[in-house]
Amino acid sequence: MKQQLKKACLSVSLAVIMLAAAWIGLVQWSETEKAVALDASSKVEYPFATGKDAFKYAPTVTGPTEQSTADSWVFLEVVFDPDVSVGVDFSAADYIAIQMRMDKGSPGFSAGLCASTGNGRYCTNGKDGQKAYFQQEKDGAISEMSILYDSLSFPANACGTLYIPLSSMQWRADFQMGDLKKIKSFFFETNAKYNWNYEITFGEIAAVKGEPDSADAEFTKIVDLSNGERNKGKYYMNGASIVFPSDSALPRIPYAFRSAATAFENTVTWKPTAKSQTLTVQFDDPAVDLSGASHVLVQYYSKNNQRLQWALSDGEKTRALKNGSRTFFIAQGANMGNLTNNANANGIVVNNGRYLMGMVVLPIAESMTGDADLANVSSLVLTADAPTEVVIGEVAYYTADRGDGSYEGGVTQKILDLSQSKGAKFTASVAQTLVENQGPPAREKNGEVTMDFDCANKSAEDFSIWEGGSKGKVEMTTDSYGKPAVQLQATENNPTGDAYTAITLSSETFSWAGMKGVAFWARNDSDTEVSFNIEVDCKTPALVNGYKQVVSDRFNIQQGHRFYLYDINTGKTTIYMTRPTATLTVGFEGWVFVPFSAFERASWSANGVTKNQFMDENSVVTYLAVTVHAATYAEKAFALNQFGAYATVPSFESAYVKPDANSIPALLGLIDQED
Repeated sequence: MKQQLKKACLSVSLAVIMLAAAWIGLVQWSETEKAVALDASSKVEYPFATGKDAFKYAPTVTGPTEQSTADSWVFLEVVFDPDVSVGVDFSAADYIAIQMRMDKGSPGFSAGLCASTGNGRYCTNGKDGQKAYFQQEKDGAISEMSILYDSLSFPANACGTLYIPLSSMQWRADFQMGDLKKIKSFFFETNAKYNWNYEITFGEIAAVKGEPDSADAEFTKIVDLSNGERNKGKYYMNGASIVFPSDSALPRIPYAFRSAATAFENTVTWKPTAKSQTLTVQFDDPAVDLSGASHVLVQYYSKNNQRLQWALSDGEKTRALKNGSRTFFIAQGANMGNLTNNANANGIVVNNGRYLMGMVVLPIAESMTGDADLANVSSLVLTADAPTEVVIGEVAYYTADRGDGSYEGGVTQKILDLSQSKGAKFTASVAQTLVENQGPPAREKNGEVTMDFDCANKSAEDFSIWEGGSKGKVEMTTDSYGKPAVQLQATENNPTGDAYTAITLSSETFSWAGMKGVAFWARNDSDTEVSFNIEVDCKTPALVNGYKQVVSDRFNIQQGHRFYLYDINTGKTTIYMTRPTATLTVGFEGWVFVPFSAFERASWSANGVTKNQFMDENSVVTYLAVTVHAATYAEKAFALNQFGAYATVPSFESAYVKPDANSIPALLGLIDQED
């Protein structure tokens, strides 16, 4: 589609300037003295977008990083918007205008037009001494450029519009003659023996009839980026690489499936036991037309990180993830897929989403290859690369235009709806590896309290001490139940660094979503009281730059909140106040319950997780540590084990109040309510 850009406003501006200048006697211009061609004094209204969005949808060419030892040609062709068979009529044009930015280096290249038929090139070759012009975006200033050795040389950091007069080009003698009435593309070419280590971003292109500084000049866009990124097939690159903004863009696709309590209903757990075992997921209809879809969305959960290959099947042929492609994971509650997964020939590892319920996002055109008929897709096929365990649920497809690569504003259509049981839609190549779910995976518990981290099968070397803090010591011990536990102590204050000894307990991922607080076993092994802080990373969808994406922030215990100590030796429960730490009294051995309300985001952590989102239904814990003020508690040992979370607020008990079903020992399953 052609866009005519008239320059009427320029003539008005020039008229005002000339009138003012004449009035004060500085210049005397007449119509006969007006320049008839571009030069450094020309005033041209900038023809393309400016500012931060000027190159929003423009691809970047990266040249060879090293000099070629022999003649080696780099060639870029940018095909115009009009159909190639029709082409663009340059027979009456005076210039071609190319929006471009030198991101790195200062190369020289020949440039010109390619004919729609044959291989004719109308270009700067053989036109040494002729002129071209470059207009800077920032101030509109125009500078002259001379063709030398068939090429135009560009200064570093140039950003603006290149104007090449048609009179500064000719049909290249070593190619066949073409027709200026049928031009399909713009090209540039350079020799890697003389030009390397550069990056150039190419934006919009226009054909110009008349002088650009004339009010009557007509600019016709023939490469238009105002509506988003163009099809990659419009660019041909040889001898270098070309990268599009969408190659690193993150998809903005709303979460398509059920959340929270109903998320797992009628899903299946697949536990392949060997490489090459498959799971086939049939859709509600025998065949689905995905020829116009941009993505396939699959409800997914796993706490493992083995590789799976994902493929669409028409019953005979498949279309699978190709090596080097990108897929994404969008967690429950998010609408941006900032968790990326790069594929190899065996598929992807969805490790960033580990333990998060969410959806795998498979870009069809960019990430999948094969001969399956996209108009008649009947199933999704997963192939294991090793033994693993995953939950697969509903399936949908998403349809949206590329835009800037975010595919925002599209339409989602479910093609496998699991609002009711459809176990027959799932078929595993080994039948006993498949089971249908009606709820979240079972979790290990002590009574009503989850058990998400303990010291079983661990040694002291598994617990790291932060090098930027004060020194500390880790040793193994046993807890009250004969289970392996970890004993910690600060040993030396660091006067030049952080005053706290920070000891990582776990970097595994588990969920405390929707719970009320953290519970753990502890014992004071010193002769004074000991205080320490608990630090956790909470990963959850949070609002970042207007979109909900998965981020994590560090939270720790703050001042002035109540927490509980249950001593297993005395059977007493005591309520204490945070300092901002949890405190173990002398001789304490038992359980600590700290409500999540006592945690606040650390002042130095500001990725976007708010207090209201801390341990919400879409969150996971990705890091667990303790910190001790080394100068205060040096050589004061204490032991920890069996970290989990509680969902019921403990009831208080004393000599006058008997324990009930919500007492700490009852919640832990240490006593029966009847006792």
